[in-house]
Amino acid sequence: LNPGLIVPVVHDADHLGLVGIGNKIVDLATRARERKLMPDEIQGATFSITNPGVLGTMVGMPVIPKGTSAILGTGAIEKRVVVVTDPNTG
Repeated sequence: LNPGLIVPVVHDADHLGLVGIGNKIVDLATRARERKLMPDEIQGATFSITNPGVLGTMVGMPVIPKGTSAILGTGAIEKRVVVVTDPNTG
């Protein structure tokens, strides 16, 4: 595979449980870093997830990979004070 950004694909994710998806992501990410993915493991995605928040970014403009219908970009997690009102306590 060419150097650069690699977007691995979790095929048949609808047939995997949460643990199965997590295990598959760990496997694909490990092999992506080692440049050991097969071409079919980076093709056929319909939806992508990106995490620019790991770099501290709150807002980003993720680019939809070719052939993908949508992408979800997550921002950084931050602690903040929030007022919570409970309609049951008046």
